Amino acid sequence: MKSKFILVALTFAATTALAQAQFATPPAAKAFEVPGRVPTKMFIPSDLISGPLHSVGDFAENDGMNNTYFLYSGNDAWAVTTGIALRTRIREIYAIAKLREMSKTDEFAQAMANVSSRTRLARYKTFPSARRGSLVALVKA
Repeated sequence: MKSKFILVALTFAATTALAQAQFATPPAAKAFEVPGRVPTKMFIPSDLISGPLHSVGDFAENDGMNNTYFLYSGNDAWAVTTGIALRTRIREIYAIAKLREMSKTDEFAQAMANVSSRTRLARYKTFPSARRGSLVALVKA
């Protein structure tokens, strides 16, 4: 009986070993891109590649998972990883330009003067002990 059990076990083991060798799977293909330079136009729409205040480099560096783009504006340059961050930086460039443009207007100068006088008045009302001296002269001016 013992020899019959050993014979069945050996037969089962040999059959299993042959089946595994016959149906072995090939190694998996690489799941990530090969690191190196890639053309920017493959990943970024043409309207974002250049504009009046910015330009994006022709090539991006790929590390196998993420692209790093090179953004230029005036004399400044930034390395920006991912397309979403690139879009954000481009919007920021135009927002900063708009703020700089607005700060040169007369309305902006008046608004800054109003805020300045309100701040002085608020300090005067908050700190009664500061009513003496130069703060009173500033509020009256």
